[in-house]
Amino acid sequence: MEYIMKARSNLEKAIQLDPNNPRAYFLMGQQAYNTPEKFGGSKKEALAYFEKAIDLAEKQKDRANTIDVNWGRKPAERQAANCRKLLQLAAK
Repeated sequence: MEYIMKARSNLEKAIQLDPNNPRAYFLMGQQAYNTPEKFGGSKKEALAYFEKAIDLAEKQKDRANTIDVNWGRKPAERQAANCRKLLQLAAK
């Protein structure tokens, strides 16, 4: 639990320093996705972070040949799809 909170705090700081960095949102999504709900995890919250990461990567498309944009985009798209599927199953 201690390290979950430290990681979240550092990722929030990364977003404050550069709110247009898709990687920070992707990593926040990973943390929310992989953290059990009783410890603050949430597939719905994870989906929002993954979608934000995808949106920011799309806005930086002209820089598509750099590590800034390419790192994490495809995994973010896959994870967003996984979240949508899990949320649909939970709603049934």
